[in-house]
Amino acid sequence: MRRLLVLVLIGVFHLACGYVIQSEEEDHEYAPHYDVYLLEGKQLTLADYTNKKLYYPNWYFEGRLLTDPRCRVTQINLVCHSVSRHDAGLYELVATDRNDRRYLVMSANVHVTRDVPEPRAYEPVSRFVEEVERMPARDRYYDDCFCSGITGRCRMAEDLYRSVHNFNLSSAEPTERVFSTTDSTPERCVAIPGSVWGGNLVTSYGGYLRFPVTNECYVERKKPCVILADKRGLAIGHFLSPRHDTRELSVHMKESSWRLLNATEVSGTESNTYGAPQVDKFTFMSVLSHIHMVYIRGQYRSHKDSVLSMDLASAYDEGLGKVNTVEECLCHRGYAGLSCERCEKGYARNDETISTNGVCISLSELWRSIKRKYNVD
Repeated sequence: MRRLLVLVLIGVFHLACGYVIQSEEEDHEYAPHYDVYLLEGKQLTLADYTNKKLYYPNWYFEGRLLTDPRCRVTQINLVCHSVSRHDAGLYELVATDRNDRRYLVMSANVHVTRDVPEPRAYEPVSRFVEEVERMPARDRYYDDCFCSGITGRCRMAEDLYRSVHNFNLSSAEPTERVFSTTDSTPERCVAIPGSVWGGNLVTSYGGYLRFPVTNECYVERKKPCVILADKRGLAIGHFLSPRHDTRELSVHMKESSWRLLNATEVSGTESNTYGAPQVDKFTFMSVLSHIHMVYIRGQYRSHKDSVLSMDLASAYDEGLGKVNTVEECLCHRGYAGLSCERCEKGYARNDETISTNGVCISLSELWRSIKRKYNVD
């Protein structure tokens, strides 16, 4: 009885101190949200009370890294002196877990007013005066997320810069491939393996692909000039416009510039003048995240100065400007990458699932699944 009383008292103490006890194995789907009401000129103090160890925590204001000199950041605490109405907005604490995955720890909507609003009779005054009220977690992310179909919560990635990756076409492999859905005759082309970009072109979204136009591509424009093929058999292509009159081509790396090639029946899509259906964002990003090969129709008579260049996003500033078109997703446990496109350390992809992209499961669970499949004890 005495031991039970001690445990109850410990639980009451944690609640009184504002701590939220969470398991180390808990995922990051829930992040507490608060509403804070302040008078102008007062001090704003925010802190994380989840009682969890945080790695590389950063505070953000309205989606941007907080760098205001009036604010002092000490690990999980944020203190801003003498706030004004310009300081009202959304504050978020983002950290990295032990698997190098970024996640939202907590968020707060700060309201700064000249006068404290009159509270309703049944609500305590403390709610309106420099007090925090816990509210259900709210999604404040873009609704146009790819995120590999894992989650619908994403934002534009911060602190990414444009870089240009060049590939000398003299290293491209001459090969043959069918470039038309109506003509099964293989045509000569050059192939660039996706391994050149690590099999992942997610950060190219919103940039440009540039390369010299071959004679075959320049003359015959009813077939795609370039094809992106992924590891699962999907292929998308870009057709040279009838108005294009130069020997250099810049293709915008967005879904609106590409057409689906290997689907005989695609419902709900718009066909263009080339007879190939329009690619949606999910399909386009799926190809980028598992890129297998890039094909350019035709041959280069001379490889001198023939270069294919791809815009990519990088954490290093090379002086080419910032990138604000690449998504950053709040992935579930087991997934990694800006778009949850790969499995994190200790997990592996299991393709024997309903999902066409498979799912990332722990190695121990994968081993148990294999033993069940082959009746191994």
